[in-house]
Amino acid sequence: MTKQIIKSIVAASIMLAMLFGSNAVFAKPIFGKNNIKRKLFHPKTVRINVSKKGFSPSSISTEQGSPLTLIFKRTSKEGCGNKVVFPSLNITRDLPVGKNVTIKFTPTDTSTVSFTCGMGMYKGSVVVSD
Repeated sequence: MTKQIIKSIVAASIMLAMLFGSNAVFAKPIFGKNNIKRKLFHPKTVRINVSKKGFSPSSISTEQGSPLTLIFKRTSKEGCGNKVVFPSLNITRDLPVGKNVTIKFTPTDTSTVSFTCGMGMYKGSVVVSD
């Protein structure tokens, strides 16, 4: 009888640990260049307005390995904001006035990912840290 109670307590403890500790156990780590540093992914979404003055915000900070969603919305026909171009990612999207345009990517290296309008007059960047 006592052994059965102990087995039940152990089984219940394991189930509770799995239920409440799942974030720590199943979190996806990424490793830095020295394969020692562990991180958890922190997805981020940033809304960027495109007007005759350019991109706002024009600089976005994020972490290496964290999924990033950028939502561009062009608010004016004036200016050259009819496209957004990410040269290093080989991404170009049209930006129709009043429509949300979503670009998703996960930066894999610490760097600065530049983006511009179609003519290169409006400039922006995504600064990726580790």
